[in-house]
Amino acid sequence: MSLDLRVDVADDILVITTSGVLGNLDQHLDYVRAVHAEVVRLGKTRLLLDERALQYNLKTAEVFKLGENVAGTVEPAMRIAVVTEARKGSRFEFFEDVVRNRGLRYKVFLSREDAEAWLMS
Repeated sequence: MSLDLRVDVADDILVITTSGVLGNLDQHLDYVRAVHAEVVRLGKTRLLLDERALQYNLKTAEVFKLGENVAGTVEPAMRIAVVTEARKGSRFEFFEDVVRNRGLRYKVFLSREDAEAWLMS
């Protein structure tokens, strides 16, 4: 796994900008654990993940398993916005459906400004 996480806090939002490559489900789960550790360490309930520079390739079944894991890991009070590129949209939309169907407040955006506005609403 070749991954770089940049952690910032802006307007009470935890912003994690990620770049690199996640090659398989285990690496994605490691990423989820790393993000969750930052959430716990900083005590934030609003999370913006900027994943426009993140590369990955999961099969549909793996996306589903990842969604189940995230939904079981994240505290119900969390509100998560993910910024991605349009070409990655269909996988993110499926992931969004999986986690939202399990009660997580999670939304995918193509614009960071839209993501921030949703988190603050």
